[in-house]
Amino acid sequence: MRKVNNQDAAKAVYSAVVSTIDKLAKRERGELSPYAATTLARLRQCAGRTFDECPEIWDTVRSQIKSKLSVFQQQCAENAVFVALALYSIHQRGKDKNVNIKKVGFGRAVRQVKVPDIQYRFTSFASSDSFSDLIVHARSLIELMRMGDARFDYANFAVDLFWFQADPDSRVRIRLGWENSFLSNSIN
Repeated sequence: MRKVNNQDAAKAVYSAVVSTIDKLAKRERGELSPYAATTLARLRQCAGRTFDECPEIWDTVRSQIKSKLSVFQQQCAENAVFVALALYSIHQRGKDKNVNIKKVGFGRAVRQVKVPDIQYRFTSFASSDSFSDLIVHARSLIELMRMGDARFDYANFAVDLFWFQADPDSRVRIRLGWENSFLSNSIN
């Protein structure tokens, strides 16, 4: 079996999130499909828990990760896909328009939130040292995004979450990307 490098694993994460969100965003006669409604509800119920604590969504996440990964890469990939999808399910709740939009960075979406202390909240998120702290801060930012029309690219966010876990040396690069996106004046 060929060993997969982290770059290939990150591509698998991206593809998994894109294909899953495509299925979750499908509408039948203006309504979510039964599969989408059920899966989004399960993901929302799992938000705040770890992937390992949510066997009801294991198949949803694992069936989308197509590459042959090492155990460590598989764990990082599953966590990244799971967190991105759980946050998507919270953000999408009650919205007709898909909250996933390609090529819009997480920082840019946060910047669209109009609350007085948004820069402080964003800085708390971006400066998190642990994956669990990062997710707590991300969820609070997603809750704020729900109040408006902020949307972003969940697949690219999942890739960032993968790298945050898989390669601690890349955290500076990831944080700078979020910061640049936050400070950007353009949507892209």
